[in-house]
Amino acid sequence: MLGQCPSGEKIWLTGPAVPGDQVAFLRKGKGGAVLRILRETTGRIPAPCPHFEQCPGCNLQPLPYERQCELKASKIVETLRRIGGIKEYDWRGLAPSEEAYGTRNKLDVQVQGRQIGYTNGWELIPIEDCLLGNDAIREVLAGIKPLLTADHGIHRMMIRSDTRRDKILVLVRGTPAPPDLAEFCTRHPRITGLAQQAEKSAPWQQLYGDPRLEMHLAECRHEIHLDQFFQVHERQAEKLIRVAMDWLAEKPVQNVLDLFCGVGAFTLPAARLAEQVLGVDTFPGQGPFLRGDLSKGLPDDIRLHRVRWDAVMMDPPRAGMDKKLCKQLRDKVKPERMLYISCDPATLARDLARFCSGAVYRVDRVQGFDLFPQTTHVETLALLSRN
Repeated sequence: MLGQCPSGEKIWLTGPAVPGDQVAFLRKGKGGAVLRILRETTGRIPAPCPHFEQCPGCNLQPLPYERQCELKASKIVETLRRIGGIKEYDWRGLAPSEEAYGTRNKLDVQVQGRQIGYTNGWELIPIEDCLLGNDAIREVLAGIKPLLTADHGIHRMMIRSDTRRDKILVLVRGTPAPPDLAEFCTRHPRITGLAQQAEKSAPWQQLYGDPRLEMHLAECRHEIHLDQFFQVHERQAEKLIRVAMDWLAEKPVQNVLDLFCGVGAFTLPAARLAEQVLGVDTFPGQGPFLRGDLSKGLPDDIRLHRVRWDAVMMDPPRAGMDKKLCKQLRDKVKPERMLYISCDPATLARDLARFCSGAVYRVDRVQGFDLFPQTTHVETLALLSRN
């Protein structure tokens, strides 16, 4: 959390503080650690999670959910103005989540001996439960924790559920796994798969069941393999996709290019609106996709360069897009419209400024979507048009 000293100095603080609190802190290098709260912000409420004081994840819990949404909306608008110099556009507000807890279809935890939890950067913060996970995942997590022994070799565990929350996939990293884990998974009525990876770059070994989960978004079916990326909050992602498709459908589209497409959450719905769609990603799903590395620009593939793309969608990782890729889209591909989906307002603002450089493009409208309640993270959708 970014704090400001009476002198005007700004400093990054770690600890159980929320915007509006006045705190005492201990300097640690260029940052600081909160020691105690001197005066609470107006409207502060008790955090429902017993791990809030130590766990670094859900740092907005003491704020009423309406206040969280106000902060995230302000964050988007101010970041676009401050970093991107973007001020003139149609701001559509922030779409809140219908549920403040229990929204995530995936929990990714660290493991040390008999403890599970999240790291604050230098040590594990043990937890007994995580209120962000849906009920099916939390029930499995509670069942696995007693099976952990002091001498097993796993150090990370991911538990994910399908859209209906009746199928669970358990993924562990490190070896050996606790001896009773496989038996627990085979007997559990919801667990349909267990896989193990010795280390991050190693191949997955299927220990039990099926490595796939079936997910549904915007009336499209997606098959997710192992740790393949998928939106963690399906109901909010559904809103995001439908708004994006509504914006795309405002004008006739013939050819749509979808960059960083993943399994095709936006590609497949766009296929209903356009004559031709093509998704590009390093690890794409099944469909009208092209495997390609976008980290340093557009791949040199004839399927990309022989088509006049009149609309481009992009959903890059938190780091945003490479400068070369932005320049290629702006000066070579030259689509009439672009839809940018971002999980970081700062990199979004930077990239939008690159597109708008020289008044080549303009930002027409922006809307936020809260896919990450209780945290400072927020998803943003921006529509650009060529001048």
